[in-house]
Amino acid sequence: LMVFKTKILKNTAKNISLTADLLKRKKIVGIPTETVYGLAGRADNDTVVKNIYKIKNRPYYNPLILHYKSNNDALNDIFYDERALELAKNFWPGALTIVARIKNKYISKIATADLKTLAIRVPSNKTIRSLLMQLNFPIAAPSANRYGKVSPTSAIDVLDELKNKIPIILDGGSSTLGIESTVVDLSSNKTKILRHGCLSNSEIEKVLNCKLESTKNKKR
Repeated sequence: LMVFKTKILKNTAKNISLTADLLKRKKIVGIPTETVYGLAGRADNDTVVKNIYKIKNRPYYNPLILHYKSNNDALNDIFYDERALELAKNFWPGALTIVARIKNKYISKIATADLKTLAIRVPSNKTIRSLLMQLNFPIAAPSANRYGKVSPTSAIDVLDELKNKIPIILDGGSSTLGIESTVVDLSSNKTKILRHGCLSNSEIEKVLNCKLESTKNKKR
């Protein structure tokens, strides 16, 4: 992996465009989201995705969450049903990740840990939304920390964790939520919670009008 002199960039239109350009050129960057800061790279490129795993020291069996600019784009990449439509309508953009069977083949298989499912969300943070609007691909963006460490909620946190490993960190201020997204698995007829996060089970159950099954908390 390359060594960089990592820079924190102010949240300006010019710097958002610069970050978009780096992502297009297959670089990996630190970006703000409303939940925690993410380590972002294009999700359609094996080398980029592999490097995300390497920088994080994350095991390859652990799939990544993909971030999309719109509900439409996100839902296009999965086989979805009424549950996904309801959740997207109520909670996107926002701190909910949906796991469903993958439909589109352009996503790197490394990002999905070679599973038949895909984890997707549409973030609400203004900075990442402006960034995504300049891209024609989704970005894989797990939390910008080494595996097993505390998820970062500011640009300085990311610098502490990943100094010299990435070229830039886009500073979007402190993450408003500071907790990861809730992950819901819709890949079978059962609706399961894979990770507890910002959204409570009861909020999701109310929208879907069904009881959620809990599984062991998985780190995504």
